[in-house]
Amino acid sequence: MFAEEYGLSPGDAMAIGRGFGGGIGQRGSVCGAVTGAFMALGIATGRGIDNAEAKRVVYGNVQEFLRRFEERCKTVVCCDLIGVDISTPEGNATAQERGLFSCICPAFVREAAEIVGVIIRNEREAV
Repeated sequence: MFAEEYGLSPGDAMAIGRGFGGGIGQRGSVCGAVTGAFMALGIATGRGIDNAEAKRVVYGNVQEFLRRFEERCKTVVCCDLIGVDISTPEGNATAQERGLFSCICPAFVREAAEIVGVIIRNEREAV
């Protein structure tokens, strides 16, 4: 959604973030949509300013993202979001059988993308 605007092909963006699925490599940790949002915020904010200031801006935007995502979804932890511990073979099998990755996860991706879009838009308007 944000890749091409910042000079990445959609394929490259997907490849870069591929390991984040399932809560980072199917460990059930931080949701891959959340991790991807951090990447999008990193590439979209702080351009053209020195590194220390860029980090400050990005960290603030990440904190705002986390506040909004947790407000909407209650957590950023994959296992808690989908209700199954996919870090175990049994949990992963259950998630696959129930189709959780295709029926639940896209909603979290949409939430993350919407929040990132708002934060980036607000950032642009502030300049």
